[in-house]
Amino acid sequence: MSFTLCNWSIPLSYQTLYFRHMACRIRVHMELFRGSFAKYVRESQALTLEQAVKKVTALPAARMHFNDRGQLKEGYVADITIFDLETIIDCATYIEPKQFPKGIDYVLVGGEIALEHGQVYDVKKGQVIDGQCIGRNDSMKVTIIGSGSTYTPELINGFIKRKDQLPVDAFYLMDIDVKKNAIVSGLVKRMLLEAGVTAKLVITNDLDEAIEGAAYVLTQVRIGNLDARILDESIPLKYGLLGQETTGVGGDEAMRTIPFIMKVCQKMKTLAPDAWLINFTNPSGLVTEAIVNHMDVKMVGLCNGPINMVRQIKQVVPKEVQVFDYNFVGLNHLCWIVNVYADQKDILPKLMEGGLDIPGMSNVPQASYSEDLLKATKGIPISYLNYYYYRDQQVEKCQKAEKSRGEICQGIEEDLLKLYQDETLNTCPEILNQRGGSLYSEAAVSVIDAIENDLNEIHVVDTKTKGLCLYGYR
Repeated sequence: MSFTLCNWSIPLSYQTLYFRHMACRIRVHMELFRGSFAKYVRESQALTLEQAVKKVTALPAARMHFNDRGQLKEGYVADITIFDLETIIDCATYIEPKQFPKGIDYVLVGGEIALEHGQVYDVKKGQVIDGQCIGRNDSMKVTIIGSGSTYTPELINGFIKRKDQLPVDAFYLMDIDVKKNAIVSGLVKRMLLEAGVTAKLVITNDLDEAIEGAAYVLTQVRIGNLDARILDESIPLKYGLLGQETTGVGGDEAMRTIPFIMKVCQKMKTLAPDAWLINFTNPSGLVTEAIVNHMDVKMVGLCNGPINMVRQIKQVVPKEVQVFDYNFVGLNHLCWIVNVYADQKDILPKLMEGGLDIPGMSNVPQASYSEDLLKATKGIPISYLNYYYYRDQQVEKCQKAEKSRGEICQGIEEDLLKLYQDETLNTCPEILNQRGGSLYSEAAVSVIDAIENDLNEIHVVDTKTKGLCLYGYR
């Protein structure tokens, strides 16, 4: 039941897995084939009619890259089934496989009626579809929404580093700020040329054009730009409250951002139903929670915080250790490393003795963690948690600072945009590291690489656990 109801599962007309007992095999066959409509829509109402139709039309067509099938849309092949939801049921069995289903009134193949109220016509409009269209790598479109961000060259650099295993056919850079998008895309174009990447580059401010047919949609937007962030940071400080873009009071950024990301998801459902949404938009955890609970798209949320934390803690592991591993819990930006394994032994309690001082994120005022705090939290916290553990100190630091982090970022961004206009620049400039996005592209592109090439890797992402949790951290 759980697998069948998964947003990404597709019912089969025949189950090819072999089971020890034929009775079990027949049961699985019947459940998969008749289940979408008879059982899961009409009887249990576990699926809506729209969800079930998508599972047997648009979703498999998109998965197999059949670009002219699966939807009732102008220019598409008219393969249509008209059925009665109240009576539809599969009557075929392994013993009597040639029984027609009930409840199907019409079947059109290539626009011609092939079945009408039980009468089968000699229509030969069906086609064998070339198997070469199977597999996403045959045509991979990557869309970046919010591409006017000065982070975009860093992101593109990640694809350049993996150009052999991730052969992108087209990059669509979408932003409503036409001027910034033009500047950033100019550098992106030079970077791709320098690296010998021949992917098509499309610059657009049209959201539909950017999303349609994409395999991966990356969101990195800031509604209201940095001006809004500066207000989020400065207004609370007047009242002695935290002003911080993702962990401050009010939730203003989340309320501005979530409606737009939901709009992106709605468009993905019709324009790119098999695409993955990779979200970097802050507040990453809140955005992810809203999407996975209320939208029907494949999606993970990311931040460069966890990947930096793991690399930093790995540096304090004894050099003679052969196998390093870890456990990670929480949502960005509220998360912890709760186990550090050195050759299968958890050494985190030992590392926490006497406290721990590891480099924090450049965009968060750092504090050393006392042994008592680490024991209480049972893990190593991300730097953002300093705003909670050391609230008064952090408020004081922010109040005394000459500029808020948003104002600092605004200055860095202005310098970067000037630098990006240098026609001789064809690589990511070093100053970009000051923006606070260390390993940004590594976090995003490595996840895409793992999904696309089925690498069976472990990545720290924001997603729905569906009740799963680490023992002791429920």
